[in-house]
Amino acid sequence: MRIVSLFLLTLFILSFSSLQAQQGVEDRLPVSLTGMGFDVQVASASLISIAPPMGNQGQTLSVVVTGTSTNFLQASSTFYLMQSGYPILPSSTTVLNNNDIYGMIWISNTAPTGWYDVIATVGSSTLLLPTAFLVNPMGSASPTIVQINPNYVTRGTNGFQIAVQGSSTHFSSAASSTISSLVNNTVSPPSSITQIARNIGTDLNFSETYNIPANALAGWYDYVYYNATDGILNYLNAVYVDWATLLDFEGKKENLWLIYPNPSEGMAYLSIPDTYQNETHFVSIVDMKGSVIRSWEQKPVLGKILFSVSDLQTGMYWISVTCGDQKTTLRLSVK
Repeated sequence: MRIVSLFLLTLFILSFSSLQAQQGVEDRLPVSLTGMGFDVQVASASLISIAPPMGNQGQTLSVVVTGTSTNFLQASSTFYLMQSGYPILPSSTTVLNNNDIYGMIWISNTAPTGWYDVIATVGSSTLLLPTAFLVNPMGSASPTIVQINPNYVTRGTNGFQIAVQGSSTHFSSAASSTISSLVNNTVSPPSSITQIARNIGTDLNFSETYNIPANALAGWYDYVYYNATDGILNYLNAVYVDWATLLDFEGKKENLWLIYPNPSEGMAYLSIPDTYQNETHFVSIVDMKGSVIRSWEQKPVLGKILFSVSDLQTGMYWISVTCGDQKTTLRLSVK
């Protein structure tokens, strides 16, 4: 599974912190008014959550430990899990802000099951969140997104609705902490499109609505989802954002080999950069198991190589293109 970039994770945490702030002011420091005869009240540091709050033996997880008045940025800070002297230590940690620490943990195949305390150290201080993380036996069902439908939209489409289906998820019961978006990871920083509406159905399914900008980056977008119970869930290659028209596509192709339309059915075009339009190309269609379906050599005609996909089963394929010392691999979805 691809690990979410810290850039995106930070955006998620900041959004969640903003959501929490809108729900109340209990985490704010009281004003010191000793000079006016009032008692001084200083909010004490404490841990309030770990997300996700559970994992399985043998599992690697991205987790976020959240506190209040913790000032993680002001001192050397880290965290770990502990059950009766047995620790689960993070392989890496990153302080996101004064109240959130991100870390990667690996739960050993032999780690004791049951509840663990979360312990954070801030400089010389130690904070405890008791019985906060549950380790389940190996093989227990983990929250995952299993399907997103539909998976194709053109740029400039408003009101694009997707249905999200999960397994062992808590979409409804953890709805108040939900953050999600479509993310294109082919650029740095990643390009994202945020939902404009969400309709929660059950813990296992819901729908979201997106407005796809007319200038959105074309290509595959991953679906990135977070709630405080399930943690961060990724569904790779969830939605393909296509050029609105062939003219739109031709005007933006620049010096790239591109496939149009994508997803395809019947026939597909391989668009060739201007520099290579007079060169012979070696093209292969490869399935997800690495088996070559067919290969051929061809010179472009009017800047394109036309090929049939009518004999291919529905699914994902790799299109390998070699021209001289240039080689590129493209993903093709066949409907």
